[in-house]
Amino acid sequence: HFPPEPTAAAVRLGQLAANLPKFGWQVTVLSRPRPSHSFPNGVLRTKPAPRVWLEARQRYHGASALSPLKRAARHLLRFCSFPDRSIWWVPIAVRAALSAGLKFDAVMTSYWPSAGHFIGWQTSQALDIPWIADYQDLWTGNGTAQLSRARVRLGRWIERMAIRHA
Repeated sequence: HFPPEPTAAAVRLGQLAANLPKFGWQVTVLSRPRPSHSFPNGVLRTKPAPRVWLEARQRYHGASALSPLKRAARHLLRFCSFPDRSIWWVPIAVRAALSAGLKFDAVMTSYWPSAGHFIGWQTSQALDIPWIADYQDLWTGNGTAQLSRARVRLGRWIERMAIRHA
């Protein structure tokens, strides 16, 4: 999330990006495309997630009265969207960061969505630079999603595996 999105996370990260240059940091932000928004300089917009995924997500995540087959497809999409729906953007974002032609001294990610931390982890490893993982909210155990015990355990294991590199 980044301005001009109307979320608290976007405002917080926008202020951070605006103030870091005062301390000698040049900031480049990697953000998902938002067709209705214009972005300030220093923001790299990526390609969107694959069209098939976007169409399937729109069709099956919001529908209430679905056939048994579509309900099964919705459960499959939720299962494959681990740890969250933004996971499909990770390879696109990492590729955009690596092909930007810029020299980065560090990468910083902020939580929500948790897939953003996978972008930071992979980018820092590929570029051999430090990764700063910001937790404005809990990743696992935050209580906002009703998940099975197995899904919670898997999420905690993946979180520990990823964050130990930050």
